[in-house]
Amino acid sequence: MKKNKLEHKLEVVKDLSLFEKILDRSVENQSGTNIRLLNKFLARAYFNNKEGLKELFEHENELMKGIATSAYHLITGDIKPCQTVEFGGLGAIIKKSEEGLKFNQRQLNFAEISERALKKSINSDLALFCTFNSDLALEESINSGRALIQSTNSGTTLHKSINSGSALYSSNNLDDALLSSINLDCSLGDSINSDSVLNFSVNRGESLRGSLNRGYVLMDSINSDKALKDSLNIEHVLLESICQHTTLENSTFSGEAFYLATIDLMTLVSLRKIKPEDVEKEYSFEPFWRS
Repeated sequence: MKKNKLEHKLEVVKDLSLFEKILDRSVENQSGTNIRLLNKFLARAYFNNKEGLKELFEHENELMKGIATSAYHLITGDIKPCQTVEFGGLGAIIKKSEEGLKFNQRQLNFAEISERALKKSINSDLALFCTFNSDLALEESINSGRALIQSTNSGTTLHKSINSGSALYSSNNLDDALLSSINLDCSLGDSINSDSVLNFSVNRGESLRGSLNRGYVLMDSINSDKALKDSLNIEHVLLESICQHTTLENSTFSGEAFYLATIDLMTLVSLRKIKPEDVEKEYSFEPFWRS
């Protein structure tokens, strides 16, 4: 009798050497969808054999260790094993968790995080690489190092978060993600941002350097240092925002990007709207100019 797809998938899991090869290839190809499916298959195969699954926590392959902790979490809801190994939580599917959890190394890579999971979490190193985050996940989190690079964030994910280092580098952000966030250093560099993503945010350093911003992305935001250097900004990106220092250096704009924005004289110099010699010292940062 011909085996159905589910039976075939379970046989793949039972043959751990084949499963391992598929997992290695999926990680190499950065296929988060495949990795999360493998997590589900592993959890199904070991649903009635949790002790056998825990034995995989000691597997010689770090990726196998990691996805075993994800499957264990999927079965039991226990996220602690995901915090114990380098790739812990690989391809995890997380909808709820305690507040204030810490993740580092390469933990939670390719995970899917939603609802109110990981509120007030502290994430560093390469944690949460290539994750899909939605709803109110990661609210009030603190993210540093290269955490969340190449992640996709929607809903009100990362609301009131603090992001530094290269966190969220090359990320794709939409809806109200990063609402009221604080972004420092090179966080969000080379990111793609649309909708109302960074409304009411504070952006410093070179936090949005090289980013592509479309829509009402930075409405009511405060931007200083070189926050938007080399960025491309389309439509009403900086509506009612405040821009200080050389925050817009070498940036490109189209549409009504500056509508009702408050821009200081040094910013105008960086945009070549006025000559440096026309700026009097006592007015380096005041009064503001409204476009």
